[in-house]
Amino acid sequence: MRTNTHLSLIGAPTDIGAASRGASMGPEALRVANILPVLQGHGLEVLDRGNLVGPTNPWLPATGGYRHLAEVAAWNRTVHDAVLAELRLNRLPVLLGGDHCLGIGSISAVARHCRETGQRLRVLWLDAHADFNTQRADPQRQPPRHAGGLPVRTWTEGIDRAQRPGAGHQSQVGAPDRHPQRRRRREAFRA
Repeated sequence: MRTNTHLSLIGAPTDIGAASRGASMGPEALRVANILPVLQGHGLEVLDRGNLVGPTNPWLPATGGYRHLAEVAAWNRTVHDAVLAELRLNRLPVLLGGDHCLGIGSISAVARHCRETGQRLRVLWLDAHADFNTQRADPQRQPPRHAGGLPVRTWTEGIDRAQRPGAGHQSQVGAPDRHPQRRRRREAFRA
Protein backbone atom coordinates (compact mmCIF):
# COMPACT_ATOMS: atom_id res chain seq x y z
CA MET A 1 0.00 0.00 0.00
CA ARG A 2 1.39 3.39 -0.95
CA THR A 3 0.93 6.53 1.06
CA ASN A 4 -0.66 9.52 -0.65
CA THR A 5 1.41 12.59 0.22
CA HIS A 6 -0.81 15.00 -1.71
CA LEU A 7 -3.32 16.43 0.75
CA SER A 8 -6.18 18.86 0.23
CA LEU A 9 -7.60 20.74 3.22
CA ILE A 10 -11.34 21.35 2.91
CA GLY A 11 -13.03 23.59 5.47
CA ALA A 12 -16.64 22.85 6.45
CA PRO A 13 -17.52 25.60 8.93
CA THR A 14 -20.87 24.45 10.25
CA ASP A 15 -22.53 23.38 13.46
CA ILE A 16 -25.74 22.42 11.66
CA GLY A 17 -25.93 18.94 13.20
CA ALA A 18 -24.59 19.84 16.64
CA ALA A 19 -26.46 20.38 19.87
CA SER A 20 -24.59 23.61 20.61
CA ARG A 21 -22.61 26.27 18.78
CA GLY A 22 -18.87 26.28 18.31
CA ALA A 23 -18.02 23.51 15.84
CA SER A 24 -18.29 25.96 12.95
CA MET A 25 -15.13 27.66 14.22
CA GLY A 26 -13.07 24.47 13.76
CA PRO A 27 -11.62 25.11 10.28
CA GLU A 28 -10.36 28.59 11.13
CA ALA A 29 -9.05 27.47 14.52
CA LEU A 30 -7.01 24.75 12.79
CA ARG A 31 -5.67 27.25 10.26
CA VAL A 32 -4.75 29.73 13.01
CA ALA A 33 -2.95 26.84 14.74
CA ASN A 34 -0.86 26.47 11.53
CA ILE A 35 -2.14 23.10 10.34
CA LEU A 36 -0.88 23.75 6.79
CA PRO A 37 2.79 24.45 7.62
CA VAL A 38 2.80 21.67 10.23
CA LEU A 39 1.66 19.15 7.61
CA GLN A 40 4.12 20.55 5.07
CA GLY A 41 6.87 20.14 7.67
CA HIS A 42 6.22 16.39 7.52
CA GLY A 43 7.07 16.31 3.82
CA LEU A 44 3.48 16.50 2.58
CA GLU A 45 2.31 18.58 -0.36
CA VAL A 46 -0.74 20.44 0.98
CA LEU A 47 -3.30 22.60 -0.78
CA ASP A 48 -5.86 24.57 1.20
CA ARG A 49 -9.07 24.53 -0.82
CA GLY A 50 -10.72 27.06 1.50
CA ASN A 51 -14.13 26.73 3.10
CA LEU A 52 -17.23 25.17 1.63
CA VAL A 53 -20.43 27.17 1.78
CA GLY A 54 -23.73 25.77 2.95
CA PRO A 55 -26.92 26.78 4.71
CA THR A 56 -26.70 28.74 7.92
CA ASN A 57 -27.92 27.18 11.14
CA PRO A 58 -31.51 28.34 11.79
CA TRP A 59 -31.48 26.92 15.38
CA LEU A 60 -35.04 25.66 15.14
CA PRO A 61 -36.70 22.91 17.17
CA ALA A 62 -36.78 19.35 15.85
CA THR A 63 -39.34 18.37 13.22
CA GLY A 64 -40.23 14.69 13.03
CA GLY A 65 -37.44 13.86 15.46
CA TYR A 66 -34.67 15.64 13.55
CA ARG A 67 -33.44 19.19 13.76
CA HIS A 68 -32.33 20.94 10.56
CA LEU A 69 -32.56 17.80 8.43
CA ALA A 70 -32.73 19.68 5.10
CA GLU A 71 -29.71 21.80 6.04
CA VAL A 72 -27.77 18.74 7.27
CA ALA A 73 -28.50 17.00 3.95
CA ALA A 74 -27.39 20.07 1.96
CA TRP A 75 -24.10 20.35 3.86
CA ASN A 76 -23.42 16.65 3.39
CA ARG A 77 -24.08 16.81 -0.36
CA THR A 78 -21.59 19.69 -0.57
CA VAL A 79 -19.02 17.79 1.51
CA HIS A 80 -19.57 14.63 -0.57
CA ASP A 81 -18.94 16.50 -3.83
CA ALA A 82 -15.80 18.27 -2.53
CA VAL A 83 -14.26 15.10 -1.04
CA LEU A 84 -15.04 13.04 -4.16
CA ALA A 85 -13.50 15.71 -6.41
CA GLU A 86 -10.22 15.55 -4.47
CA LEU A 87 -10.18 11.74 -4.50
CA ARG A 88 -10.66 11.77 -8.27
CA LEU A 89 -7.60 14.05 -8.51
CA ASN A 90 -5.66 11.38 -6.57
CA ARG A 91 -5.40 13.67 -3.56
CA LEU A 92 -6.14 12.81 0.06
CA PRO A 93 -8.94 15.09 1.31
CA VAL A 94 -8.66 16.28 4.90
CA LEU A 95 -12.00 17.65 6.06
CA LEU A 96 -11.73 20.40 8.67
CA GLY A 97 -15.07 20.42 10.49
CA GLY A 98 -17.52 21.47 11.60
CA ASP A 99 -19.61 19.03 13.55
CA HIS A 100 -19.43 15.30 13.08
CA CYS A 101 -22.65 14.94 11.08
CA LEU A 102 -20.37 15.79 8.13
CA GLY A 103 -19.06 12.22 8.32
CA ILE A 104 -22.15 11.25 6.35
CA GLY A 105 -20.96 13.19 3.29
CA SER A 106 -17.25 12.42 3.57
CA ILE A 107 -17.62 8.67 4.14
CA SER A 108 -20.21 8.36 1.37
CA ALA A 109 -17.76 10.07 -1.01
CA VAL A 110 -15.00 7.64 -0.04
CA ALA A 111 -17.42 4.71 -0.45
CA ARG A 112 -18.35 5.95 -3.91
CA HIS A 113 -14.69 6.38 -4.86
CA CYS A 114 -13.93 2.85 -3.63
CA ARG A 115 -16.80 1.46 -5.70
CA GLU A 116 -15.62 3.36 -8.80
CA THR A 117 -11.99 2.21 -8.40
CA GLY A 118 -12.62 -1.35 -7.22
CA GLN A 119 -11.23 -0.78 -3.73
CA ARG A 120 -12.59 -2.05 -0.42
CA LEU A 121 -13.91 0.55 2.01
CA ARG A 122 -12.31 0.50 5.45
CA VAL A 123 -13.25 2.97 8.16
CA LEU A 124 -11.54 3.86 11.41
CA TRP A 125 -13.95 6.02 13.45
CA LEU A 126 -12.17 7.90 16.24
CA ASP A 127 -14.73 9.45 18.54
CA ALA A 128 -15.88 9.48 22.12
CA HIS A 129 -19.39 8.66 20.89
CA ALA A 130 -20.66 5.77 18.81
CA ASP A 131 -22.64 8.08 16.48
CA PHE A 132 -24.88 5.10 15.78
CA ASN A 133 -28.21 6.60 16.82
CA THR A 134 -31.55 6.16 15.11
CA GLN A 135 -34.37 8.67 15.10
CA ARG A 136 -35.66 7.00 18.23
CA ALA A 137 -32.83 4.95 19.71
CA ASP A 138 -34.81 4.20 22.84
CA PRO A 139 -38.63 4.22 22.79
CA GLN A 140 -38.62 5.47 26.39
CA ARG A 141 -36.69 8.60 25.41
CA GLN A 142 -37.35 11.53 23.13
CA PRO A 143 -35.88 11.31 19.61
CA PRO A 144 -32.49 13.00 19.14
CA ARG A 145 -32.72 16.70 18.46
CA HIS A 146 -29.63 16.87 16.28
CA ALA A 147 -28.00 14.80 13.54
CA GLY A 148 -24.58 14.66 15.17
CA GLY A 149 -25.27 11.17 16.49
CA LEU A 150 -26.20 9.69 13.12
CA PRO A 151 -23.10 9.45 10.87
CA VAL A 152 -22.02 5.87 11.56
CA ARG A 153 -25.60 4.60 11.45
CA THR A 154 -26.16 6.40 8.15
CA TRP A 155 -23.17 5.06 6.30
CA THR A 156 -23.42 1.54 7.69
CA GLU A 157 -27.03 1.26 6.53
CA GLY A 158 -27.35 3.91 3.84
CA ILE A 159 -24.77 2.80 1.30
CA ASP A 160 -24.71 -0.17 -1.05
CA ARG A 161 -24.33 -3.35 1.02
CA ALA A 162 -21.34 -4.43 -1.11
CA GLN A 163 -19.50 -1.24 -0.08
CA ARG A 164 -20.34 -1.32 3.61
CA PRO A 165 -17.38 -1.92 5.86
CA GLY A 166 -17.92 -5.44 7.15
CA ALA A 167 -16.41 -7.37 10.02
CA GLY A 168 -12.73 -6.54 10.21
CA HIS A 169 -13.18 -3.44 8.06
CA GLN A 170 -14.92 -1.17 10.55
CA SER A 171 -13.37 -0.09 13.82
CA GLN A 172 -14.59 2.35 16.40
CA VAL A 173 -12.05 3.72 18.83
CA GLY A 174 -13.10 5.62 21.93
CA ALA A 175 -16.81 4.83 21.67
CA PRO A 176 -18.00 3.48 25.03
CA ASP A 177 -20.67 0.80 25.25
CA ARG A 178 -22.86 2.78 27.64
CA HIS A 179 -26.05 2.04 25.77
CA PRO A 180 -27.04 -1.66 25.64
CA GLN A 181 -29.45 -1.11 22.71
CA ARG A 182 -26.77 0.60 20.64
CA ARG A 183 -24.28 -2.16 21.49
CA ARG A 184 -26.78 -4.80 20.32
CA ARG A 185 -27.35 -2.92 17.02
CA ARG A 186 -23.59 -2.68 16.40
CA GLU A 187 -23.11 -6.37 17.14
CA ALA A 188 -26.05 -7.29 14.86
CA PHE A 189 -24.51 -5.21 12.05
CA ARG A 190 -21.15 -6.97 12.39
CA ALA A 191 -22.74 -10.43 12.21
